[in-house]
Amino acid sequence: MLLRAIFLIAFIALSVEAIAHAAAALAVATLHARALDAARIGYLDAQTDAERSLALAMQQGTGPAGMSSPVPHATCAASDAGGCVLTVTSIAIALASPAPASSCSAPACAIALQANTAVAESRVTFHLSSQVSATNGVTLAHREGDVTFRAFASPPYATLAGSLDGSTGGGGTPGDDGGAATTLVTVLYRPAGDPAASPLPGNVWSIRSDGPLPARPAWNP
Repeated sequence: MLLRAIFLIAFIALSVEAIAHAAAALAVATLHARALDAARIGYLDAQTDAERSLALAMQQGTGPAGMSSPVPHATCAASDAGGCVLTVTSIAIALASPAPASSCSAPACAIALQANTAVAESRVTFHLSSQVSATNGVTLAHREGDVTFRAFASPPYATLAGSLDGSTGGGGTPGDDGGAATTLVTVLYRPAGDPAASPLPGNVWSIRSDGPLPARPAWNP
């Protein structure tokens, strides 16, 4: 009888320990999943910061040369009764030269940019990153990649041209590239005082030598 009671107590103790370990493992897995989602959102926040910074510089007339990289910012991605448990830091850094063209499949190709002063098209590439940290400072998730924007002197001032991100698994997400024949920006002038007159072309093409996108870096959360 005593032996049976001892076995029962031991079984209960082991069961409680197993349940506690399972609950802890579930909590860790849940936190990690939330960290991965926060890293994705933080990366998109960095992309938005980059686009707004570039658009503002183009609108103010300073252009990419006078643009500063957005200030990194940290936000609370998840909290509980004790406070913030996940902090995500989003960073966007303007690179010195634009990324290769997404539409170029040959070892070398030419990209046509609209150089008319009303458009003044150019390319600006940012390196984006987001890092999710726990309350003790340990990094739980990290994401980074490069995005290239088409910059214009007229609205919309900045649009996404392509991205190089190792998290999509399968083909990249290049968007469009302003050298491809279907995405060229054309300029037409209509003679004043004669609405019936045919528009006159005002294209000033600037040819940029380019190459294909390199292999995407692997994403390791």
